[in-house]
Amino acid sequence: MDGYEALEARILAWAAAREDLLAGVVVGSRARPDGMADRWSDLDLILFTNTSHSYMDDSSWLGEFGELWAAWLSQTGSSYPEWFALCVGGLKVDIVFVPVQPEDRHSLPQMLADFAFQDVLQRGLRVLFDKFVTPNQEPFLPTPAAPLALPSQAEFLDASAHFWIVAAKAARLVKRNDLWRAKQACDSELKACLLTMLEWHARAIYGPDRAIWYEGRFVADWIDPRVLSDLPGTFAAYDRADLKRGLVATLALYRRLANEVAAILNYERLSSEEQIAAWISDL
Repeated sequence: MDGYEALEARILAWAAAREDLLAGVVVGSRARPDGMADRWSDLDLILFTNTSHSYMDDSSWLGEFGELWAAWLSQTGSSYPEWFALCVGGLKVDIVFVPVQPEDRHSLPQMLADFAFQDVLQRGLRVLFDKFVTPNQEPFLPTPAAPLALPSQAEFLDASAHFWIVAAKAARLVKRNDLWRAKQACDSELKACLLTMLEWHARAIYGPDRAIWYEGRFVADWIDPRVLSDLPGTFAAYDRADLKRGLVATLALYRRLANEVAAILNYERLSSEEQIAAWISDL
C-alpha cells in the first residue's frame, strides 16, 4: 500500500465514524480510469455533509489522517469551503465540503447531479463511500460536456484588445526597469491571454471536440505541434534584456495564432494592432 492508498484508508475509517458525512467521492487524476495519476498526483475529495460548518473552525481534525505539515482554508467559485492540506511525506489532499440540508432525501446520484462543477465530474470520479446506497440504485452519469464554443467576432476583438493593453503595460515596465511587475505582466498576465488564444487556435484547427485541459494542463497534448517549440522562448528571466526578448517572442506568437484563428473564422483583426506593436518596438 503506497502513501496515498494508506491516506485514503485513514480518511475512509475517519468518515465511517462520523454520521454527518453522507458520501464522498474522489475526483481528479486519482479517479480517472486512464492511468494518468503518478507519484506527484494529489488526492482530490468531495465530501457531502449536513454539518459543513463544523469543519471550518480549525484544522485539527485533519490530524486524523496523519501528521499535518500545513493546512489552508479557501472557497471554490460556488462558495463550497475547501481545505488544502499537506501531510507528512509531502502527501497533499484537497477536500471540498458540499453542504446538504439535513431534511433532504439523500442519494449520491442526486447530490452529484446538484454539484456546481459538473466539468470536474466529467473528468472522472470514484466513489470512496456512500452511506445512502439503495438497492438497484442507478449510477451517476455526469451531464455530457457541450462542445467548446469558438469565440464570436466581438469576443475575439475584446481578447485582442486586452492582450495589447497588457503588452503595452509590460513594455513600459521593462523600459522603466520595474522588473518584478514587468515579469508579472509578461509571464503571468500576458500568458493568460496567450493561453486563451492557444485554446481557440486548437479548437479552430482541430474542431470543438478537441480535449482541452484547464489552466494549460497537458498543453503539449492538445495544442498544434507547430506551436510547441515556440513556447519556451516566450518565458523570460528576471532580467531587463531577457524580459524584452521574452515579450517580443510572446507578441510574435500571439499575433501568429490570432492571424490563423481570424483567417479560419473569417474575422477582422484589431485595427490598431500594427500601431501598438510598432510603438512597443520603438520603446
